[in-house]
Amino acid sequence: METKSYKTNRSLEDKFQYEIKSILGNYFITKDIQADLKEGADFLILKMTPFRIACRLRRNKYYKFYPDEFTIRWKNPNGYKTEYAKIMEGLVDFLFYGFLDEEETKIINYFIGNLVVFRNTEVNKTPIIKTNGAPDYNEFAAYKIDRFPKTFILERAKAVTNNKILPCPEQKIIWGNDLFDMKFNQNFH
Repeated sequence: METKSYKTNRSLEDKFQYEIKSILGNYFITKDIQADLKEGADFLILKMTPFRIACRLRRNKYYKFYPDEFTIRWKNPNGYKTEYAKIMEGLVDFLFYGFLDEEETKIINYFIGNLVVFRNTEVNKTPIIKTNGAPDYNEFAAYKIDRFPKTFILERAKAVTNNKILPCPEQKIIWGNDLFDMKFNQNFH
């Protein structure tokens, strides 16, 4: 059974799906000049092992108060499996988490998180629990981004002048083969 908040959140993700796909494509697909020169390949995806990405978009009112936090559904009154449980089971590999502008016309801040790192740190077990009100009364685990290891954040960007989204260089982690191999060559269950 779909709740009103699920339908609202799903509609935001549907509305921004092309922008989200563009951001994810720019991160996970790379241009390789050497491969182009030697092999004729202009773009690369480092691994072809399938992976799943969870997505959560938040309204601007939350960005104003919680720009350095992210939330994951912890418990719902209907007893459905939550995002936290799905992540901890290893069903999801990465998290795209973003905030919208006040008009809900663009994503103004986002990060891509490595959920392998999330699962393998003790921080994920000690969140601040927040409950939303009617009609759903869901509980959300709230986390401060800076409490996680630096390898959790693969990319982080925010809007700056002229509404362009630029990477936050102090937060950007290059997603090299070590992290990729860590995800796909180990058993985390």
